[in-house]
Amino acid sequence: MWATHALYLNDPTEYRYGKEVCHKLLQAVEEELGIPEIDRLSVRMYEEQMQDHFKLIDMAYAQEPRQIGRGYPYVISFSKNRDTLSMWNTYAQRGNGIAIGFDKDELQRRCKQLKIKSCYYDIEDKDYSSVKNEIKRKYGQYQHRVMNDPAFAPIDFMQYLHSEFAAYTKHKAYIEEREVRCKINQSDGILFREANGMVVPYVETKIPFECVKELIVGPTIDKDRMNNSLFMLLASKKCKHGVQIEMSKIPYRG
Repeated sequence: MWATHALYLNDPTEYRYGKEVCHKLLQAVEEELGIPEIDRLSVRMYEEQMQDHFKLIDMAYAQEPRQIGRGYPYVISFSKNRDTLSMWNTYAQRGNGIAIGFDKDELQRRCKQLKIKSCYYDIEDKDYSSVKNEIKRKYGQYQHRVMNDPAFAPIDFMQYLHSEFAAYTKHKAYIEEREVRCKINQSDGILFREANGMVVPYVETKIPFECVKELIVGPTIDKDRMNNSLFMLLASKKCKHGVQIEMSKIPYRG
């Protein structure tokens, strides 16, 4: 499968928006902890000069296949929606396609290069509350490490926040997609493709067929012929783990 550089996804605010959310949550954490303003990372690390520095770091790592997990994220986007009209319209040629269902646990077990998490949406306060608590916990670890390791810089902590949280944060306008995101930690090489007149960086990620658990045929497709060809496809793969083939339940002509 193809994992696309975050700056070239559908959402033009991708990753940058996640960093803004991290900034707000970090501010809240430091206020709760009573950190003096002069020592706050939410002040020092988000000055314009530092943000320009982070951009350069993100760009540099995004060009290094073995370290791309530390820069601008390369992601594969999955969804918790099995059979939703808006998803068929947006991503499957108005229902004339197939949805592939994966076993998340099997995917994580077999593909160690993937970091799989459900996306956070800013309309879900419970998600942000859990993220803030996790940032607070990591902030305590950061303070402890700084005291014991002078070589550990604040920028290392900030990169961690961006990698673990900003890379999985989405604008609420996309909440209907219920995205589960796979971020690639390393790759064999950066590739490029053309899309809408733009040169798009991406990486290829091998996912074993054993991770597939179901195929859902879109609502506007020729169901009988597609069902036959999918049976042939599974037979050619010598599929022995019981992939289910289902038809969309949505009444839609397209």
